[in-house]
Amino acid sequence: MQEHSIPFLGNELAMNSIFNTPVGLEAIEVISDTEMLAHGWCFSVNGQFQELFPGQVELEDGDEILWWFGFASFKDGIWMSQCEPSYARRPAQFCAFN
Repeated sequence: MQEHSIPFLGNELAMNSIFNTPVGLEAIEVISDTEMLAHGWCFSVNGQFQELFPGQVELEDGDEILWWFGFASFKDGIWMSQCEPSYARRPAQFCAFN
């Protein structure tokens, strides 16, 4: 990111923001009293979704890293899914053109 002058907030544990995307409570989409979507950055290496912290993944020359803004779904006290692409929902709080 630094090499390509991409603004970001993150470290080896997590990518919090890229291009000033929301963080913390601003990244929460409230659906109802019992359901929410927590938006944030997910990544894959060579097309394989990673369930590790970024700093735990060993990379080799030529590996392709893909970052996407996704969400984890929480409903009735259970995490239902993670890293679903946010663009598929196009939530108004993140997308200017809904």
